[in-house]
Amino acid sequence: MKVDVTDVDNFAKMVELWYMFSMIWSICCSVDEEGRKKIDAYLREIDGSFPNKDSVYEYYVEPKTRSWIHWEEKLKQGWKLNPRFICLCFLCCLRLNNQLLTLMIH
Repeated sequence: MKVDVTDVDNFAKMVELWYMFSMIWSICCSVDEEGRKKIDAYLREIDGSFPNKDSVYEYYVEPKTRSWIHWEEKLKQGWKLNPRFICLCFLCCLRLNNQLLTLMIH
């Protein structure tokens, strides 16, 4: 959803939320679990808009409410992960990793 530039009252807030979200899922996503904990603590220190539950990585920007919403709220009630899906994703990642390594070596 686009940020409404004519909404003078909320434009700056939406830009800040989208900027933070973009930073989390670009620069801040390349760290390990310990790094994520440090980034989570730091971002919460400089921006108090995140909910207290879970980490900053568990939220997305909801334009309608102009707030952080937990990713799980996007799931349909009663949704369950299919274990076969995880296996397929894992196999795809292994294949891609193998292809990239082969390309880098040769």
